[in-house]
Order: sequence, then structure tokens, then C-alpha cells
Amino acid sequence: MKALTRTLYAIEVVFLAALVLALVGGMPFGVSPYIVGSGSMEPAIPQGSLVYIKHNVDTSSLQVGDIIAFQHRQTDPVVTHRITGIDPQTGRYATKGDANTAQDAEETSPDQVIGKALFSIPLAGCLLADHKNALIAAGLALVGINLVLSSRKQKYSPFRKGTYHG
Repeated sequence: MKALTRTLYAIEVVFLAALVLALVGGMPFGVSPYIVGSGSMEPAIPQGSLVYIKHNVDTSSLQVGDIIAFQHRQTDPVVTHRITGIDPQTGRYATKGDANTAQDAEETSPDQVIGKALFSIPLAGCLLADHKNALIAAGLALVGINLVLSSRKQKYSPFRKGTYHG
């Protein structure tokens, strides 16, 4: 029983840490996860990946080859593409998805840049998008099972050594 409790506890810790990382990411550190909805950045970032974007980057430090997230208008979806050129006079970025044959039709201005991609987790976005509620329920179930098992192990005994019996 003790080994089972320890194993469940270890699984719970790993599962909950992964779930918190996936859902919250590094938000306190200016990093947010985004689900990649198209295959335009394959093979670097497959469709359905979670890509973690660092916000508030110094756009003057961005270079050709960097992957950025941007949004041209508030009604547009967030796009994650690679910088293929920088206009030295306007500072605007030419971007393109790795799997696309043509550049994006519209250049991106520095104020439209949301941030720079740090890393991605393939298919994690699909898992979260399709099963977010189930994953949260599974995490809560693991916590509940662990609480039940740990409470069975530590039953109160009035005759335990060191207990005052007055």
C-alpha cells in the first residue's frame, strides 16, 4: 500500500506540474502558451502544438530567422511565423510560414508583434483543446485519491507515542 501511495503521489506531482505548465505556462514571467491552428510552420512547429511566446520583447533585437507571434488587427487570429526580412527604414517585418510557398501578404509592424517563440510542444495543443476539462478532472481525481490513501495511512491514535493522555 505504501509503494502504491508513493507511486500515485509521484504521478500526481508530474501530471499536475505538466498541466499547470501547459495551462498557465510562464505567465508570471511574461510567457504565454498558444495553440497552433494550422500547418504553416511545419515541420518546425507542427499543427496542434503548444507554442510558448515571450511577451514584451525588444523588437529592435528581433532578427531574420526568429519566430514571432503577431496580430495585424484585433479581429485577426494570432499568427506565428518566421521573420524573413526587416525593412531598415520602417522596421517592419516580412514574415512567412515555413511550409508556405509565399511571403505573408502584409508586413508586420513592431507594435503588432506579440512576442518571440521560445519553444513548442508538439500535439500538446490538440490534447488541451480537445480534452481540457477531462485533464482538469483527472488532476482533481488524482489529488482526491492521494488524499484518501494518505489519510488511511495516518489514522489518529490516542495511544501514539508522545501523545499526552492527561
